[in-house]
Amino acid sequence: MSKKVIRITEGQLKKIIENTILKEGTWAINENDILEMIKELEKFKSKWWNRVGDDNLYDGIDSAIIRLNELVKDNY
Repeated sequence: MSKKVIRITEGQLKKIIENTILKEGTWAINENDILEMIKELEKFKSKWWNRVGDDNLYDGIDSAIIRLNELVKDNY
C-alpha cells in the first residue's frame, strides 16, 4: 500500500487546526443542537414565566441563550 501526499495551503491548515482545537470549557458543539436548545429555552420561558416569576432565574436563561448564540456566531 503506497502513501499519498496531499497538499494543502497554509490557510487550509490553519482552518483545520482552528476547527480541531477545543476552546477552553467548550466541547461537543453542534450548530443544529445549539439552535434546538435555544428554541427549547424560549419555549420553557414562555411556559413558566407566569408561574415562577423570578428575575434572577430568567436572567440566567437569557444569559444562556445569549451564550448559545455566541457559540453559533463564533463557529466554536
